[in-house]
Amino acid sequence: MNLEMTKVTFKVYPPVWARLSERLKDLCLNRDAFFSKLIKCEITELENELRGKPQQSAKAKNFLSQELVRLGNKHSKLTPISIQMPKATATALREIVEKHNLYRDGLFNRICVFLDISDAVLKHFSLPTYPDDSIEEFSTRPLLTMDQTQSDPFYFFRKHLLQSRQAGIYTVSFPPNLKGISCYIEDHEAPNTTAFKKSEELRQLLLNDSTIDDAFSN
Repeated sequence: MNLEMTKVTFKVYPPVWARLSERLKDLCLNRDAFFSKLIKCEITELENELRGKPQQSAKAKNFLSQELVRLGNKHSKLTPISIQMPKATATALREIVEKHNLYRDGLFNRICVFLDISDAVLKHFSLPTYPDDSIEEFSTRPLLTMDQTQSDPFYFFRKHLLQSRQAGIYTVSFPPNLKGISCYIEDHEAPNTTAFKKSEELRQLLLNDSTIDDAFSN
């Protein structure tokens, strides 16, 4: 059956894409087919992770866009990458992006970072390099195991991240200088929002012991 295909373009942080694209070549993976299958599967995971959360505000999304551009400017500019995928997958991606007002380029960048995750990132999130359990959930048949891995390459990472940070891969917070590699943040994480300013005011209040003492003495 011939699927109707379409092209979806993302802008990616150059160092991340350079390393990942080489890894994909080394693994003899068809780039577009691999990402098409991955994105199709991750749409369901993304929807589950965002269930019950408020729609991302325009200010928060704009902040993420500015932050990714800032990162890209360190390497001249972001790298545009076009992926051929089934039209149905592209439509599902567009719908979830619109529903939650996600920053799509941030989504793709986060997928790329976590696909070829470095030891430094694993250490930051207190995650093991190798899983120490659940190996029995994968088949001893090589081709079936390859299919299982490609269908959910983030299986172990997602599981351990949930245990260590009580967060999913799309909503766990990145360091401040890497906020652009995000698709969704709440307003208290975006400096250009009222919620962030209130959060900072509260943080400063809690850091100031004398202010706390004064508040309770009144």
